[in-house]
Amino acid sequence: NVIVTLSDSSLVSLYNEKGAEYESVSEFGKSESAREYLSSSASRRARVESRLKSAGLISEVVYGYDTVLDGLCVSTTYDKVAAICEVPEVERVMISQTYAPSETVTNEVNVHDTGIFDSSDVPYTGKGTVVAVLDTGCDYTHSAFTSHRVVEPRLDKDDIEELLRDTKAYGYNSNIAARDVYYGNVTKNKIAFGFDYADRDADIMPFEQSHGTHVAGIIAGSDSRITGVAVDAQLAIMKVFSDYKSGSEESDILAALEDAVILGVDAINLSLGMSCGFSDESHDKYKDGIYNSINDAGISLVVAASNDYSSAFGSELGDTNKTSNPDSATV
Repeated sequence: NVIVTLSDSSLVSLYNEKGAEYESVSEFGKSESAREYLSSSASRRARVESRLKSAGLISEVVYGYDTVLDGLCVSTTYDKVAAICEVPEVERVMISQTYAPSETVTNEVNVHDTGIFDSSDVPYTGKGTVVAVLDTGCDYTHSAFTSHRVVEPRLDKDDIEELLRDTKAYGYNSNIAARDVYYGNVTKNKIAFGFDYADRDADIMPFEQSHGTHVAGIIAGSDSRITGVAVDAQLAIMKVFSDYKSGSEESDILAALEDAVILGVDAINLSLGMSCGFSDESHDKYKDGIYNSINDAGISLVVAASNDYSSAFGSELGDTNKTSNPDSATV
């Protein structure tokens, strides 16, 4: 899969430029100027898709993007990437990287006996906010998400019903309804939205990895033993790790980011893993631009540093760097 960018515009960049009178990108998305942009973006994607298919350069369009970037995710082969770059209206092509799920760890700071930060001396409880968790999913039957009722939730089922058709989740699986992705009824409003972007269904239950449940519990869980940092916050669980294949595709992560913005979340968490040295400067610079535009739009975007191991790990000279080249690519 590769990410094909058609312009440097996006709904988020348009909001940052012209949306001062609106409280969020989600609200701005309903305006006339936003709808005009979304329409022109859809037309541009359709033209490029037609050219790519006519030239035999792609096998499938996986996603169309318009919220955090203007472009497409397409399936192709490496030998055709250079030709895709030459197609009119294509600005750049980026390989969709794959991330590994993170592992749970213990942090020795001011914490409860569960290891979660003790925020009891902070009057703010997260009420009125939504946090998106892009991870391995969430065990929504766990008592940490079914014991504590969120009163006056930011997002209820009617809100999800109104926003659903604008999401990438619906675009990929139009058979889903609000009742499928709204988990508030079984979690006392705690989980306002849930979708599996890796497998394109509304089942957010983790297959093997518990990391997403762990993260969601740290953020907003609450039961007789677990106290999250912001117990009155709601969660949008965006599962980006498949039940059937290893790793998380960047194309799915971007789709989930788009939907997080459409839902109007207040914060997004991506604790995804990548070994040191396995990144590309031009790729990261472009991705940073997307991440920064989301941050500029008023959404706190928290991303893991991905500094596993060392760039020398597994090399023929051993697992450490030579003194002549001490850069291990760790942060």
